[in-house]
Amino acid sequence: MIRLVYDKTVYSNNRSFQLLLDKFPNSFVEETLEASGKEIMRYYLIEPCVVNGNYSELISSISLQALAKLQDDQDGLNLLIYFPTEGFDLNFHKYLFVNYINSLITKYGINRNKIFFCFGDINLKESLKFNTVKLNIPDTNILGLNIFECIAFRDSSKASPASFLEFPLNRKKRFLCKNGVSRAHRVYLAGAFYNKKLLDKFYFSWLNHTKWEYKERSPDIFYKFNNQEINIKFYRSFLEFVKKEPYILDITSEEATDRINQKYINTKLYNDSYASLVTETVVDEDNKGVLFISEKTYKPIYNLHPFINVGGPGILKLLRDDGYATFPELFDESYDEIKNCSDRIKQIITEVEKFCNKDSKVLDDIYSSKTFQDKLLHNLNNFKNRKGTEQIKKLINWLERKDTFTLV
Repeated sequence: MIRLVYDKTVYSNNRSFQLLLDKFPNSFVEETLEASGKEIMRYYLIEPCVVNGNYSELISSISLQALAKLQDDQDGLNLLIYFPTEGFDLNFHKYLFVNYINSLITKYGINRNKIFFCFGDINLKESLKFNTVKLNIPDTNILGLNIFECIAFRDSSKASPASFLEFPLNRKKRFLCKNGVSRAHRVYLAGAFYNKKLLDKFYFSWLNHTKWEYKERSPDIFYKFNNQEINIKFYRSFLEFVKKEPYILDITSEEATDRINQKYINTKLYNDSYASLVTETVVDEDNKGVLFISEKTYKPIYNLHPFINVGGPGILKLLRDDGYATFPELFDESYDEIKNCSDRIKQIITEVEKFCNKDSKVLDDIYSSKTFQDKLLHNLNNFKNRKGTEQIKKLINWLERKDTFTLV
């Protein structure tokens, strides 16, 4: 039984950890600081929130009473920093997060063995080795976790998924690609596809609902994602592309808040396109092996869509290890093994271009085959059967400090 300790008796249902409590209620017990005893291992849970590039909210979220217990080596209270809902590299804002955790040891006097950190980079332990600033807590107190399969499963039950037993042919578009937030790799891809005149083969959204300033950042993007040599053609094409921003498919930029854009499903877009191009949140820009999977990866799976995934290296391998099928009959999936981000994206652009130029009859022959349709149904059924609980079990084992549990 995992003991979670709070300052108050009522815990906010808006926090992401509540999803875990709902899935495995018998694995957790919630206590107040006053009710807990010194001899039992317990976790004081905080979920950080990035506020304008600083973590002031995180610092203030530890009460003085909890801090006193955390500073007491004889007290069994530990600090659990739970943050798997973000997947950026931990060099974010000059190692702001790593420096904060280290300051808990040096400035606030918390024993390093009492600090536990759960983050969204599945390869966290390996990618941390590339950091200039080291995270000074034990490796066994660090966990990279994919929480989004569980979140996607919850979202899928609230959405209106595709007609599961229908496989329409002669679809209008080759790809569905939704982009609500402008990110560096998405900017590069938009410039590439616009330059190659491929976007008429897409259902392609571009909302920029976080209002990125392109003038400051875009020249560097077309340098960084082209192996340190600016791709001037793609850059100029992107500047033309954004003149028509926003590109709206189903919801507006104003509606793309409070996760509506993540939960909302327009089945027509899936039924009338042959595949999804998933532009994940993180692509491992600095070639550290960062691997973060969001709900975006699972949307095509529960909507009977094959996919190309623009994420970190190894994302397809991870999906196959989890029982999902990928689609080598449609795409050369060797891009998944390319560790250099620029080279991987270049290969993906090549595959997108090849697929856009395929004859519809060739695609319809593949899509009408029972073998292909069974693969799509297999993915859907695997998603339903897993329910996103495997990673939660991994977290529970980690918190229970099971001797048999091996960290990845």
